[in-house]
Amino acid sequence: MNEINIYTTGTYSTATQKGGWGVLIQQKLADKQEHKIQTILGSDTHTTNNLMKLQALIESLKALNFNELSKYKFFLDSHYLMLSLRNREKYENTNFSKVQNAEKLQELYRVLDSKDLKLNNDESLTIKNFLVFNEHIQFIHNKQVMDNFLYNQCKQLAIKAKCRE
Repeated sequence: MNEINIYTTGTYSTATQKGGWGVLIQQKLADKQEHKIQTILGSDTHTTNNLMKLQALIESLKALNFNELSKYKFFLDSHYLMLSLRNREKYENTNFSKVQNAEKLQELYRVLDSKDLKLNNDESLTIKNFLVFNEHIQFIHNKQVMDNFLYNQCKQLAIKAKCRE
């Protein structure tokens, strides 16, 4: 089985009100020893850190063609993103009232729907820092990801994107 590891992050400067986001996708092919790396980055002005993190996740989902021959692990540096994924039903039931970044969250949920990704509501699979959408797709929030070489490369992409705007 192929392994696809996805690192996403966003960054923001209060001084310039510029933000950047980065995505690093590592593909480990089952039948080969090689790894393929794909990077995506972008920026925006008059934004926030959370909006940039949401945009990175949205763009990573758009870039992937999910299949059952691969296992996907999303490594997220943001508790906010985990809550956004976990609380979808709650937000939708309240019509996003009093929810920050409602438009961007709705965009995220539309992308998840377009990829036919639904959160597995089994309590054992939705522990604090770990979410499962199906047996092939996992979202992991872990502060230790920040010590990971690939995550740090992803962070540099976001910083680069922010600076070029």
